[in-house]
Amino acid sequence: MGLIVGVLIGATSIGGGVLIVPMLIILFGLSSSKTVGTSIFIAVALTLTTSLVYWNGSQMDIKTALIMAAGSLVCVQPGSKLSTKMPEKHLQNLVIAVIIIAAIVMFTGQGH
Repeated sequence: MGLIVGVLIGATSIGGGVLIVPMLIILFGLSSSKTVGTSIFIAVALTLTTSLVYWNGSQMDIKTALIMAAGSLVCVQPGSKLSTKMPEKHLQNLVIAVIIIAAIVMFTGQGH
């Protein structure tokens, strides 16, 4: 499963959570909060690796990447606290909703 996730993320940049989160819940039986934490760790490893590959291939807009990273870093702490305080079912529903919304936006092309 890790090989499949690595290839898909490297080739498409599909969010690791979309692939990894369902696998961790279904295959490994992790709780939602442990799934989020585990998924983030896996995403860091994948992100570092693929960032280097795309950087070396001159396929990265570094300004955009830095702006998005800085903005994301600001909310990591509050987001992680929220995930541990939120009831399990609510967190699962939130993850599912985000995945469905992302899929709809991508299918309809409204993200362009």
